[in-house]
This record gives sequence, structure tokens and C-alpha cells, in this order.
Amino acid sequence: MGMISCHGAVRETQDEYIVMGLAGPAERRPRRGICRCHRSRGRRYLALMLGLILSGAGASDAAGLALGDPVPDFTYTLFSANGRAGSAQRLSDLRGKPVVLNFWAGKCPPCRVEMPEFQGFYEDFQARIAVLGIDVGAFTDLGSRDDARRLVTELGVSYPTGFTEDQRVMKLYQVYAMPTTIFIDANGKLVKRWNGVLNRDALAAMAEHLLQR
Repeated sequence: MGMISCHGAVRETQDEYIVMGLAGPAERRPRRGICRCHRSRGRRYLALMLGLILSGAGASDAAGLALGDPVPDFTYTLFSANGRAGSAQRLSDLRGKPVVLNFWAGKCPPCRVEMPEFQGFYEDFQARIAVLGIDVGAFTDLGSRDDARRLVTELGVSYPTGFTEDQRVMKLYQVYAMPTTIFIDANGKLVKRWNGVLNRDALAAMAEHLLQR
């Protein structure tokens, strides 16, 4: 399929970096942890991030899969704790819950930055929202399946992650940059597509929006 770019903006403030997911490489990591916001700014920050997501900043909703369309089904296989591949599953098996579907790769620096944010988000919302990370490194020249497994192990990721053999997902979901996140409602319809890094607070804001639909 050719090279896919990695996207994600890391904006530095006085004591923290805020991963906005807007543009550019995100290779630096903060000393105090990613995306820690002062409590006094928390509500305003969440409102800003949700507004950015819903308004389309960083989004890619080009011709093809449109907002409100049923998302294409595909088969994937989860990574297991022992490093072996599990049994094949289908995205449609998650129907009935909102889904946050993240396309990533083992050698994508912004994906590495984003995964701890997804982990924290998963710990907060796993009872109400399905989180699924799909490695597409083999389709993007951004790492092998082994690279993806190593990254999951290194970062201590516990939310469901795996891979797909179906290269059509790149076109069907318009994965033009890495990482790309797809927000799907409980009825299996597309709510938003986001190209670039998202942090835990932005994910939480979007999750609340999904749960209210």
C-alpha cells in the first residue's frame, strides 16, 4: 500500500506536554507523564477537546465511509499473553456497545506515545465501551507483527490488541495516517474518524458523547 505517515502534535506547557493529535511528529515523551492537566482547567480542557473532535479538527471524513454509515465488518485476531495468536473474531461481535477502534503500528512513534493514554482510558471505561487496537504495521511499512507484540508487552498494554489479515481495512476506514481512531456507536455506525494522537482526557470526552447517543 505504500508509506503511511505518523501524525500527532505534542504541545509543551510549563510542566507537561499535551498530546493534541493535530499534526506533526510526536517522538518526545514528557518527564512527568503525558497529558496531565491542571485540575482547575479540567472541565474547560475536556470541553475544548470534545469540541475539536466533533468539529472535525484532525478528522478525515472524505468521500467513502460517511458519518452515520454502518462501519465495515472485518476479521481480526487478538494477541495473547503467551505471544501466540488467538482465535479469529469479528468487529461485529462487539455490537451493542460503543467501540473505540484504534489502528496503530509497532514502529510508529506517535502510536507509542498514544498507547499509555488508551490504557488509562480503557481502565476507566472498559465496563461501558469496547476498546480495540489493531496493528496494521504490515500494511504501512511501520513494523512487523513481532514489533507490534513487543510494543504491547513493553508498555504493559492490557486492552484488547491484535491484527488483521484484511488489508481492505486501510481503504474502508480511510487510514491515511497513523495512528487513526474510529469512534463507533452501539449500533455499529460511524460517529467520528480521527487521524493523529489522542490523549486520555480527549478519549474520555468522546466516550461520554458516545454513551449519550
